[in-house]
Amino acid sequence: MKIGILTTRTTHHEYFIYKICKNFDNLTIIYELEKKKKKEKLNLFEKKRDKYEKKIISKYKIKFNKNLLEVKNINDNKLADYLKLNCDFLVVFGTTKIKGKLLKYFKNKIFNLHGGDPLKYRGLDSHYWSIYHNDFKSLISTIHFLDKDIDTGNIIYKKKINFSPKNKIYHLRLLNTETLVYISLKLLRKLKKKQKIFSKKQITLGRYYSKMPNIIKNSLEKKFNKFVKLL
Repeated sequence: MKIGILTTRTTHHEYFIYKICKNFDNLTIIYELEKKKKKEKLNLFEKKRDKYEKKIISKYKIKFNKNLLEVKNINDNKLADYLKLNCDFLVVFGTTKIKGKLLKYFKNKIFNLHGGDPLKYRGLDSHYWSIYHNDFKSLISTIHFLDKDIDTGNIIYKKKINFSPKNKIYHLRLLNTETLVYISLKLLRKLKKKQKIFSKKQITLGRYYSKMPNIIKNSLEKKFNKFVKLL
């Protein structure tokens, strides 16, 4: 079984790849390069998050004896042709929207990782929007089939993120990644054994959210601290 992972070069994505590489061979890693843009101003807890994640991932000596490519356009036709020849299934984690030949070649064979509950929150910063709405039950991780729309495919696995009273909001992204690793390995092992993958159609679609503005993010830490204190 040959798996392609489509993602970007960020600390939590590299952590995810490291964990998958420890358990599976025949991986093709595709890094989508970020377009040059004005440097994003990070919220205070996001700065702590980045520092925390770098410290965690520095413990691992990541050596990729795999196929590894960097691309400017994840939907490039030449890349789609390459993946068609070299992969049986694709896992998508945090790229721009997948479309074109990739969707055609890998129909019902692309799995998207989503931090949040797509029945309520689709798009970006789903966990942040959950916290903003005091909807802590939606702090979950999801794998679903990828289709032509964003976060609308049939759901394969949903798993609650485990928190402790000691957790801080800057731990959230990596905790979500660890949960996604767990359910991704569960899925990949079933694929390897050629077992049937069961999924459930999304009867109702969640609202689509764009990136959360910093002025709103500033209210999240207090809400999150109150939530974990009650655990």
